[in-house]
Amino acid sequence: MDSLTAQCHGFYINKSIYFTKNRLLNLPYVLASEGYDIWIGNNRGTIFSDRNSHLPGYWQFNMDHFIEYDQPALINTVLE
Repeated sequence: MDSLTAQCHGFYINKSIYFTKNRLLNLPYVLASEGYDIWIGNNRGTIFSDRNSHLPGYWQFNMDHFIEYDQPALINTVLE
């Protein structure tokens, strides 16, 4: 895993901030073209997680949940 990078966006933002119409200006595409593995996670409550919003308790989360559950899950997924 010499060539691994992780990107993190702000709390109320989603992965779309990393992408523009010009791939030459997108950090994930630039790094991928250099051989890096790119992982970009999204926080709960974004348009990319709406498919799970029907689950019981979906909206009952706070920053502690991101730290305790979500970030370790993301890291473990990348390391697998």
